[in-house]
Amino acid sequence: MDLPSWPIGLVGTAYLTPYTLHPTPYSLHPTPYTLLPTPYSLDNAIDLTATWYNFLKIAKLKTVQAL
Repeated sequence: MDLPSWPIGLVGTAYLTPYTLHPTPYSLHPTPYTLLPTPYSLDNAIDLTATWYNFLKIAKLKTVQAL
């Protein structure tokens, strides 16, 4: 019996990483990437990041003003 040339342990973990090219892990394992629309474009990622940082800035300003 020939042994496979790739490590057997990788098969179990391949579907758990968001970096696989397999089409279904995004629906099986929720990851931050599921927040992005289907074409995972950099623009969308930047928009989400900018929105989050703006939210933090506004929250900090309101907290400081309330004191």
